Amino acid sequence: VLVKVAACGLQHRHLGQTLNAMQQTLTTLHHTFELNVCGEGGEYETFTLDMPLFKKRIVVEDAEIVRVSEDKLAPVAYYRINRFSLVDKNSTDVGVQVPEEGSEEDAEMVSGMDSALYHDVEYGRECMETVEAMDTVHYTTQTPTEHTPNIHTHTPATDQHTYNTHTHVCFCDNSLYIEGLRGVNHTHTPPTDAAHSPPTASQQMQRVLDQLAQHLSAHALDTSHVTRVHLLVADMAQFAQVNAEYVRVFAERPPSRVCVQVPLPEGVLVQLHCVAHAPTSATDTSSRATRECLHVQSISRWCPANIGPYSQAVTLRGKVYLA
Repeated sequence: VLVKVAACGLQHRHLGQTLNAMQQTLTTLHHTFELNVCGEGGEYETFTLDMPLFKKRIVVEDAEIVRVSEDKLAPVAYYRINRFSLVDKNSTDVGVQVPEEGSEEDAEMVSGMDSALYHDVEYGRECMETVEAMDTVHYTTQTPTEHTPNIHTHTPATDQHTYNTHTHVCFCDNSLYIEGLRGVNHTHTPPTDAAHSPPTASQQMQRVLDQLAQHLSAHALDTSHVTRVHLLVADMAQFAQVNAEYVRVFAERPPSRVCVQVPLPEGVLVQLHCVAHAPTSATDTSSRATRECLHVQSISRWCPANIGPYSQAVTLRGKVYLA
């Protein structure tokens, strides 16, 4: 259903309507005002009430229309859902309906869409089962030997306070992969009293960045060569402290970044993984000169400027690293 309208021709009354009910109106507005029927320009936003992967269907019980702008040509409003419920679904209520009238070619196309939909649903369920299984697994690292470089294994979760034995650093095909940078000693035993509490999130982030600089320098690189960062924090309430240190190092043309909260070992408040790319030769400056960063600076109400120290995407040597 539509939950936001912000385009010429769309009115408050259209909020809460399904896309099926709005199809003719959107098509007419497309021909009249060149409105994008898919809402790709921010003309409208939708909220999904049901889909094949959902175990139950969402039913809106109470909602209201909030008017943001009363502009006569393009009023802005959104649909606030105050209360909803979950309703059991019919197990056969999945698939694409074949129209009663249409050519044989149309029927074959829709049938193919139906098969693809079921395939996607099954694949999605497998992914969900995998994610659920991961919750019961604790990942550890086997120390590499002379003949076994960086072997990763996983064992059932037994000790949630186990620390990795070392940070992984791998340089391959002019790419430097760094995994597991932490702001505490990897052989450190978690503290048992307040007098020996671990460093703060800010202090740990400083140490992580210091380690990063050392690893990069060892391969004649610096932070301008980093294209992607995975930043893990134990508590998002400490994100501001972590980010304040991060922005000191990655300010201009920053790498793309993914930052999530995960259950890190006790005492570990932050962990960083990243990828950096070195020039392929002494005369190759592609890792800097052709490194393109997408950093949105829009003034639109619906697409605000990115003020974070990361790029939404970094393109380098034919690859795109997304935030």
